[in-house]
Amino acid sequence: MRVAVIGVGRIGGLHVANLRAASHRTVTVDLRPEADFRDVREVPDALVPQIDAWVVSTPTHLHLQTLRQILTRARAARVLLEKPAAVPSELAALSRTLDEHPDARVVVNNVYANSSAVHQLAGSVRRLSASDPIRRITIEFTKNRLSDVAAGRFVDTDYGEIGYEWFHMLAILRELLDPEDYRAYLATPWTAATREVRVSTSGRGLPDIELYSSMRGRVGFPRLAGPLFASAAARQEIATRDIGFGAGLRYRFADVELASGTRCCLVYEPYYAVLDSYKNTHAVVTSTATGAEVTTVAENQLATALTAQLRALTSAPGGLVRLYQEEHTHMARLAAHIGSYEANPAPRLGLAGQRNEVTI
Repeated sequence: MRVAVIGVGRIGGLHVANLRAASHRTVTVDLRPEADFRDVREVPDALVPQIDAWVVSTPTHLHLQTLRQILTRARAARVLLEKPAAVPSELAALSRTLDEHPDARVVVNNVYANSSAVHQLAGSVRRLSASDPIRRITIEFTKNRLSDVAAGRFVDTDYGEIGYEWFHMLAILRELLDPEDYRAYLATPWTAATREVRVSTSGRGLPDIELYSSMRGRVGFPRLAGPLFASAAARQEIATRDIGFGAGLRYRFADVELASGTRCCLVYEPYYAVLDSYKNTHAVVTSTATGAEVTTVAENQLATALTAQLRALTSAPGGLVRLYQEEHTHMARLAAHIGSYEANPAPRLGLAGQRNEVTI
């Protein structure tokens, strides 16, 4: 397969590396001098029909412009669009553009919806919750990204912090809830939403759901997944509720508590600072009154999702469009509520949420 990658910054560069590792041919488009072309319009006419798929990894505010450039060159293009799909003010225009190109196929990159680790967690929850209802779901994605922000990365003035981790967390939640409950969740006004960001939702027959993310390294729920990390140093840092500036530690987990007290927890990178392959090694831990069962999942999520979605784009019959409009509408509404502040982040105290923590 020949794939054109537009934007070869951090994520685009990883896409190029994963594509080449899978023996795909790549064409790169970027202002960087090492790219093959500086602009989509510079790709030779003779080369365009040979491109099987396009991957758009430009900044979000350039997504619609870049997509239109691609569709001008190839009306039936197969395009993998990085998330978010577009800035909130251009989401409607994006849908109109695709309506004007019915032969095109466009998918928003959804790494966690294609994750084996997420599927493992969801399978365990479905099996257990058939006779033991879900009481509570807690999802946290925290990392200290202030050094990245200082370098000009992870600055989203449209979605704010919501633009980075929220799409991923919603993808996990989508897998955990049945479709009707998930739609109800997106339509239910949040009970509380703070700028760190912590969003609590309850009602409409849903379990209590809390999503939390901090780009400042302020840990929200240290005791839910912190004890599952293999490194004593990592456990200590998580326990302080404050991941240090420039630290590589990422605290990401999805925890499901059932009515009986049984818990299923997917924890990412629990072997941080222990295994060289820690970034691609995750665990699903099921805890009951009689003990814990651990299932390890070894997977490069980014590569898995890239391969699966490119296969769908290039092999599915007819048109294929997966924009996740409901998620983007939810994210835009939430971002408008809490405000955008990544351009000049100020240190703030984290919110503890101790009432929701359970010792493992």
